[in-house]
Amino acid sequence: MDGAQDLAGRITAALTGDGDLDAAIAAVHRLPGHGARRGEFAAELVEAVIRREPMTRPDRLRALDGLLVLADADPPRTARWRRWRAAGRAMALAFAAAEHRLPDADAALAEIDRLAADAADAPSMKPMFASARLSVEYARAAAEDDAAAMTRLAQRLRTIGESAVSAGAESAAEVSDVAAAMGEMMAAQRSGADVAESLRKIRAAAEALPPDHPMRATAENALAMSGMFINSPGELNPDVIADLASRSSFGPMDQPLVRATAAIAALADEVDPEKITRAIDEFRTAIAGVGEADAQRPFYLTGLALALFRLGEVTNSVAPMAEAETVLVDARRLAGGPRHPQWTMIAELLADVRSRLGLDSGRGGLDGMRAHVWQVLKQPDLAGASIAARDAAVDAVGIARRCLAAHDVAGALQALDAGRGLALFAATEAHDVGARLEDAGRHDLAARWRAAVASRDRTPPPDDLRREVLRVAYGEDHLLDPPSPAEISAALLRIDADALIYLVAGDAQLAGYAVIAAAGGGLSYMALPNLHATGATDLDAYLAAAAGRDLVESGGVSSRDLSPQVAGHALAGSLDALCDWAWRAAIGPIIERYLTRVPVPASRRPHRIVLVPMGELARIPWQAARRRDGAYAVQFIAISQVASARMLCRSAALAPVAPSPLGLVVGDPDTGSSGLDLPAARAEAYAIHRQFYLGARYVGRRPDGSVSPSGPAAVRQVRSWLTATSPAAGSTLHLACHALIQTDPGSATSYLLLAGGQRLTVDELVGLLGGAEDRAVGLVVLAACSTGLSVNGYDEAYSLGTAFLAAGVRSVLFTQWKIPDAATSVLMYMFHRYRMAGSRPVWDALRRAQLWMLDPQRQVPPDMPQQLRDQLDRTDPAAVVGWAGFVHGGQ
Repeated sequence: MDGAQDLAGRITAALTGDGDLDAAIAAVHRLPGHGARRGEFAAELVEAVIRREPMTRPDRLRALDGLLVLADADPPRTARWRRWRAAGRAMALAFAAAEHRLPDADAALAEIDRLAADAADAPSMKPMFASARLSVEYARAAAEDDAAAMTRLAQRLRTIGESAVSAGAESAAEVSDVAAAMGEMMAAQRSGADVAESLRKIRAAAEALPPDHPMRATAENALAMSGMFINSPGELNPDVIADLASRSSFGPMDQPLVRATAAIAALADEVDPEKITRAIDEFRTAIAGVGEADAQRPFYLTGLALALFRLGEVTNSVAPMAEAETVLVDARRLAGGPRHPQWTMIAELLADVRSRLGLDSGRGGLDGMRAHVWQVLKQPDLAGASIAARDAAVDAVGIARRCLAAHDVAGALQALDAGRGLALFAATEAHDVGARLEDAGRHDLAARWRAAVASRDRTPPPDDLRREVLRVAYGEDHLLDPPSPAEISAALLRIDADALIYLVAGDAQLAGYAVIAAAGGGLSYMALPNLHATGATDLDAYLAAAAGRDLVESGGVSSRDLSPQVAGHALAGSLDALCDWAWRAAIGPIIERYLTRVPVPASRRPHRIVLVPMGELARIPWQAARRRDGAYAVQFIAISQVASARMLCRSAALAPVAPSPLGLVVGDPDTGSSGLDLPAARAEAYAIHRQFYLGARYVGRRPDGSVSPSGPAAVRQVRSWLTATSPAAGSTLHLACHALIQTDPGSATSYLLLAGGQRLTVDELVGLLGGAEDRAVGLVVLAACSTGLSVNGYDEAYSLGTAFLAAGVRSVLFTQWKIPDAATSVLMYMFHRYRMAGSRPVWDALRRAQLWMLDPQRQVPPDMPQQLRDQLDRTDPAAVVGWAGFVHGGQ
């Protein structure tokens, strides 16, 4: 056995550059505990490991933990050691994250921040801590299956690489390029996007590195992993699995994960019991190799359960199913709750297993919907929320169908709403979180959060702050649940409506459904065999025509500019057939089979329903559903729409705002070259202002084209009105202008186009009103095009109209397509006349105005200005395209 002197000599030789560093690391562990300078040597070796190209030697990074333990037992009392100890620990944490050995990424990030503060007097070390932090964030995003976070991290890596090139550090830039490309590929896989471009970038970045560079091997591993996917994520190629699982280039910590992933791939459509049994053995081996606290254990357990479930299916055997249930219960326990990335998969698979065992009534998957809500809530922006919510509505409809098969209407309601409007819900919740934190006694955290969301540059709060805030504010899982049937019933009573009705489309094999929550508390559902969103020729023709006018090209397209001649072609033609289909598919059965059993309200008002149309059904003008005799739904009932039951309850809980002649009226701002002039919109806005809101401020252009003395309708003027707290500001906003949609991937949004071509976006609107606790807006009228069109998927329902509702506006009128300028001006005048002169509720005023447009014996009121009478002569008021595009939301 070597003596202490010989061991010390080896260590000293390595530290001076004359010996082997690996031998020195082994030697320091063999030194006696006292009197042999073990702590001092270990501290010097920590510095040596970090200085000597650690990325080329992963085994040396693994040695850091042990060296730090020795050094901390008898540490040098120097500032130098304090700095290098901090750097060593940060690097050890980063490497542990890369090897999936980090039990708590958030705690590791907080520790890295503390370590960076310990070394603040060494600016040259700052990039080291930034790199360690980025590595842990990257591992956390991958472990949590957070595609949006991976995209953001990839963008940061690109920025780091560009900075490295500017600083002359080309090798660092090459490493950043590889890491960024890998992040982009993982994000693309998880979001369902095409990975081809990301794979090309990985290949190009890897080829720029030396053949023996460890990042090159990592990139090649990533390319090999991508071979499991033939055309898209989820379509697995079993031909590459055996080779992939046996690759020696995967590290010892990665190998079980790779083999488990390969085993899952092998299960795709597999019917051979022997092959499925081999996959089961792979998972049992992986589970045996990890401890109870290992972050990968729930993943391995879920994979084992999936394989057992598959074996039970193909052999028609109960025993594998029963074991699968036991395994999933254990996986669920380890996952802990909706914050775990495998939570949804565990919950849904457990529901399927229990259903096969006769132990589940259909509700089992509901628990998994909480994970969708949590994933969306923690995203800092709309793009991230959209990615996180991409599967929520599909999962929700599947769970709802299982619940309805078991006649569990309450479960179906909960499932449908849990997958609906999640991005909108997250944006709304950002302004309520402060109060939740105060209730939890975290006044310091509430102050930090409010400061972050109120930042002038409107940058999202940092990810770490958002995560900490949400953990405190949503400590109870039930806070992620949608409202109960009792809460929905109470909300309906407050807004004087008869029922909330979810419309769920079917297909060629499955019927559609109307799932109904009544104001009186009853729950029911109706099968709707004709409610098919896919394959319905009438619906497809309408959507094609409407989309052609809703999608906006760069440079701007005028809105409200459909002449009667244009309107008479694709859109108007498709609407005729669609109106007939809408009656057959849903509205006719609802009126004739459901509402005929609902007592007539004591006020003698018409029956009023609030619709939540799922998926593409949100684009349908249900108020224009037409019976065989030519009568429209609006002639029998009143129809409002809402993004979700959450939004209904939120809106209904707000105190009503009485109408007044005060507010802000915007009339056709001069947008420069961004949009065409809207002469009828000017006449409309000016007449509404003069007749009904004389105390309001009028901005924009007057009918003669001159700019109002009160201002041109610049963004700052609308923004100032939205945030005003003086009662003199009024409570009504009428916008007769352009509204456009930007559909660029990653930056989709919609916005109002105001004076000088300035934009007021949907995201800013949520922030402006949502943060103004003393602001009470009673009505916003969006007399502009496609203001109800969602910017990120129909079920997300995130539009200009819903943004105002989510921000606390009591009632909003929004549009489903590009509305014709002339007809809109007349309809809007009549709406405000019924609301102000007739003292009608907003929903009723809109319905009455639409009925007036339909009435061949309509009487033109004597107070309608001549300019609007002229517009009336230029259009057919009864044409569906002219009156049915407006929808009411809110109270």
